[in-house]
Amino acid sequence: MSNRRRDPGKLMGKRLGQDLTASKDTISDKIKKRFHRKHGFAERFFDNQLDIHFANEYVKRSEFDEDIKFTNHISRSTDRAKIDSVKKLFLDANAIDTDGTEVQLTDPKIEKCIGLYYQMDDEDKDNVFKAHLTLSSDNESGVRVFGIASLRETEDKAKLSIKIVVIDLFHLVIPSRYNGYSKEEAERVNFNQNRSNRICISSLIEN
Repeated sequence: MSNRRRDPGKLMGKRLGQDLTASKDTISDKIKKRFHRKHGFAERFFDNQLDIHFANEYVKRSEFDEDIKFTNHISRSTDRAKIDSVKKLFLDANAIDTDGTEVQLTDPKIEKCIGLYYQMDDEDKDNVFKAHLTLSSDNESGVRVFGIASLRETEDKAKLSIKIVVIDLFHLVIPSRYNGYSKEEAERVNFNQNRSNRICISSLIEN
């Protein structure tokens, strides 16, 4: 096999708004299965050791941007499940390997939020996904994590790599309808409720 990069965006096959939770497969499971079906690699060619990491250390810090209505600063009143799930992520990046969806950059805000932490190239833009942090199988924290996936072939293995680029505590990267609010109303409410937060998420890193 040659040492070339595959297109995991095509392999993931799910689009924004389609739920992967109907299956118990994780993001990496979905990619691997599609990679197997598309390219016909035998099971022995898959490297089961995932390379999940932060794109850079700055991703572990909070950002605030009034223009695009984004913040991931926390306060003393921030929900405990959110705090605990971010702590869990800082201890083990594999915490993101849960259910999730592929993301199409149809809204410029998504790319702008990612751009606060990481500058994407054209290939990266095809391979963005979001995952949901959970504390247990039945306890979703409401924290979304955005990452960029890639599949690389070495001489004898196909390896999945995921780099984490944004931690979104308040559903501000891709606002969602909830409690009767439209996406736009939910974005405004969530941003205004948290715009005064001043504690950086880096304070949750355990030494």
